[in-house]
Amino acid sequence: MSRAWTALRVTAGLLAAGPASAATVWVPGEEGLSLQEGIDRAGAEGEVVITEDLVDGDAEEISVDCTVIDAPVSIGTDAGGPYRVPGLRITRTDGVTLDSLIIAGACSTRVQLAAASETREVALEVGEATVTASNLAFSANGVIGVYQYGGDLTFNFLELTGQTEVGIYVIPDSTAASLTLYEPYIAYNFDTPLWAYSEPRTAAQGDGVTVSIQGGHFKDNDGPVAGDILSDGPVSINANAVTFERTTPRTQLPANAGSISVDQGSLRITYSNFSSYRGLNAGAIYAHGDGSLDRTLELEHVWFVDVGVGTDVGVGGAIWVESMPMTMLSSSAYSVSAKGGALVMADDSPSVDLSSVEVVSYEVGQEGGLIYLQKVTRATIVAFGACDGYGVSPQNAGWIRAVDTDVLSLHNTGVHDSSFYGQELLSMDGGTLVMSNSTFDRNYVSSILNLTRVNVTLYNNIFSNMPDATVLEGLNGRGYVDYAGYNLFYDLAGITDLGPDLLMWGNDDVEDAPGFESRYVNTTSFCSYYPLLSGPESPAWDTGRPGTQYEDPDGSRGDIGAFGGPLALYPDQDGDGADWSEDCNDYDPNEILGTEEIPYDGVDQDCDGHDLVDVDGDGYAGVDGGGQDCDDEDALVYPGAEELDDGLDNDCDDAVDESGVDLDGDGWAADIDCDDGDRAIGPGRVDIPNNGLDEDCSGADRVIGAQGGCGGCGGGLPGPVAGLIALMLARARRRPRS
Repeated sequence: MSRAWTALRVTAGLLAAGPASAATVWVPGEEGLSLQEGIDRAGAEGEVVITEDLVDGDAEEISVDCTVIDAPVSIGTDAGGPYRVPGLRITRTDGVTLDSLIIAGACSTRVQLAAASETREVALEVGEATVTASNLAFSANGVIGVYQYGGDLTFNFLELTGQTEVGIYVIPDSTAASLTLYEPYIAYNFDTPLWAYSEPRTAAQGDGVTVSIQGGHFKDNDGPVAGDILSDGPVSINANAVTFERTTPRTQLPANAGSISVDQGSLRITYSNFSSYRGLNAGAIYAHGDGSLDRTLELEHVWFVDVGVGTDVGVGGAIWVESMPMTMLSSSAYSVSAKGGALVMADDSPSVDLSSVEVVSYEVGQEGGLIYLQKVTRATIVAFGACDGYGVSPQNAGWIRAVDTDVLSLHNTGVHDSSFYGQELLSMDGGTLVMSNSTFDRNYVSSILNLTRVNVTLYNNIFSNMPDATVLEGLNGRGYVDYAGYNLFYDLAGITDLGPDLLMWGNDDVEDAPGFESRYVNTTSFCSYYPLLSGPESPAWDTGRPGTQYEDPDGSRGDIGAFGGPLALYPDQDGDGADWSEDCNDYDPNEILGTEEIPYDGVDQDCDGHDLVDVDGDGYAGVDGGGQDCDDEDALVYPGAEELDDGLDNDCDDAVDESGVDLDGDGWAADIDCDDGDRAIGPGRVDIPNNGLDEDCSGADRVIGAQGGCGGCGGGLPGPVAGLIALMLARARRRPRS
C-alpha cells in the first residue's frame, strides 16, 4: 500500500480540458480543508490530493464521519501516502477514481442483507455509480467493508484483511451490479470476505450481479457458510488465475464449502488452484442450481491439493454440485478425500462432463467413489486417470459410484495402483454403461465392475494384474451385455460371475500380458508413470475393435487400452503443455521443445537431443561442459585457434598473444613490440631524444637537457642496451612458473 497516486501532477493543459469548475485541491492544505470541503471545491471532474491522515489511526472507536461523493472526481494522495480517510458514500455518478487510500471511517446506512434491511455501518458505499479504486485498504473494523448496490465497481490491487464483518457485499438495485477485482489480496478475515446476493430475476433481466476476479490471492478466510466467496440467487462469478489457500486449520468448518458456495448462480473458474481446504459438505466448491441448463459450474485448468471433507464426515471432497450442469477440463487433484465423492459429488444434475483430469492419491469412505453420481441424466468421462486410491472399508466403490444415472460413458479412462480390499472399482445401479479404451491395472479389488440393472457395452479395455479381481459381477439377469469384445484380460481371478466366460465375451479378446512400458512396469514409485503400451510388440497395439469410428487419431487401427481409439489423448505427465509424444522428457516440466537451454547441466531442456556444451558454436565444448574451450562465449577462442594480438588466449594454452604475430613487419612480435602498429618502434631501435616517443621500447622517451648529457634518462642505460634488457624481461615474464 505504498504506491503513490499516479495522478498527483496534473498539467494546466489537462485541467483546462475539463469543465471550468474543475480544480486541483490539496487536503487539508493551508486552509485546513476537510475531505468533503476539498471535494466540493474541486468540482466536477476535479482532483483532490490528500497530504496527511484525515482520521486518527490510533482511535479506539470507528469514526462515523461520512464523506459524500455525487459527482465525478479523483481522490488520491501525495508521495507520502497512503493516508487514512473517513467513510465514503458514492452515489449515482460516473467517473469517480480513488487511489492509495486507507478507509478508516464509516457511513451509517440502510443495508439490504439478503431478505432483511437493517442499519449498518459501512466503510465504502457505492450505489448506482461507476467507480475505479486502486490500492485501497480498510482499517475500519467491526463494519462492512464495501456495500455496493447496482453500478460498476472496479478494484485494482485491493487489500482486504482482518475484517470481522462482511468484507464486500454486492447486490443489484434498479440496475444490475458489476464488481471487478484485479489482483486482490483478501486474507485473514473472520467473516465472509465476498458476498453477492440477488433476488430472482426474469430471463430478460439477466443476472443481478456479475463478479469478475482476475488474479490475486484469497488466504485463511473464515466465512461461516463458505470460507472465501458466497453467492445467492442469479449471480455470475468468473475467477481466473486466482490462488485460494488455507495455511492454518479452522476451528469451525464452514457449513457449505471450504472456499466457494454458489446457490442458483453460475460459477466459472480457470487457471486457479485450491489448497488445504475443508468443509462440512464440500471441501472447496459447492454449487447448487435449479435443474435447468442456465446455471452452470465450469472448471478449466483448476488444481486441487489436500482438499476434502474427511472420510467420515460428508460428500464432495473437492466439489459438490447439485441440480446444475458441470464441466471440468484439463484439471488435476492431489490428496482429496470424502465419505463419498472424493473429487466430485454430483446429485440430480442434468449433465456431468469430465475431460483430461488426473487424480493422484485419494481416499473414500463408506459412501464410496472418487466420483459419486446420483440421479444424473448424463455423465461423460474422457481421458480421466486415477492412481493411489485407498478405501476405508466398508465402502461402495473405489473409483466411480453411480446410482440412478441414466447414461454413463467412459472413454480413455483408467485406474492403477489403488487399494480397495473386498470392494469394486465401479458400481452402478440402474442405467446404461458404455466403456471403451480404458485401462485397469495393479489394483487390489474384488471386482472391477459391479452392475445392477445396467445395460453395458465394453470394448477395447485392458483388465490386468489383479489376481483377486473378477471383471464383471452383479448383473444377475437384471441387466444385459449389449456388446463386449476386443478387450484384453490378464492375470485375473475371473472375467464374470455369470457363468462360462465365453458366453459373454467374443473370440476376438486378447488374453496376454498387455506389454506396458518398462519404466511403468518396473517402477517402485507408483503414479510416476502412465501404463503406456511399449510399442508394436504389445498385443494391445493395433488390435482394437475394427472400423473407422474406432481408429486411433493417426488413422491406424485402434489400440486397446487408455491411449488408443478416436478420443485418445497423449498424456502430459509433467504439465508443461507438451504431451509425451513430443516431449523428450514428459516427467520434467523444464524439458520441452523451445525451452531456453541451460548449458553444462546435463539436461536437454530444449529437446534437441543433447545438453548445450558448446555455447559459442566453435566446435569445442566448454571447460564446464567437460571440454577444453577456455572461453566458450567467444568463437575465436578454442584449442588450436590462431593466436591473435588481441589480449586473449586464443589457442587455450594459458598464454596470451604469444604467437609471434608481427603486425607492423619490423621484426618484433606483438607480444614484445611495445607498439606493433609502427615499424619505427621496437626493441633496439634508436630512441630519438625529446620527441615524446619510446622508439626503443625502454619504457620512456630519451630526454636530453640544455646542459648536455642524458638529463631525462635519470642515469639510465643507453637506448639499445635498455631495449635488449626489456626484451629479456618480457621473455622472463612469459616463462611459466615451475
